[in-house]
Amino acid sequence: MKKVTSFTHLVTGEGDRIAYTYSEISETGELKSQNNKGNFIVMDEELTAAIQTINSKITEKLSSVPESETVESLTERVKNLEANSVSQA
Repeated sequence: MKKVTSFTHLVTGEGDRIAYTYSEISETGELKSQNNKGNFIVMDEELTAAIQTINSKITEKLSSVPESETVESLTERVKNLEANSVSQA
């Protein structure tokens, strides 16, 4: 059996591309191989619609993240903590 372990959507010069990794597992549950890779250009309208749905959901989620939890604000907080720890040393 092949089990997808990760995938990502890329926009390339050729169009939408899906890159993925997978593991192969035997009928007895033994791991035969792992971190196998593959990719393909999206040619299917149904898959294109699924990509758009995922992208929309991510965009909605980003819109609902409070400002206090953004990467920028967390990065600034870390810089302040580091500066304080250096000045106290």
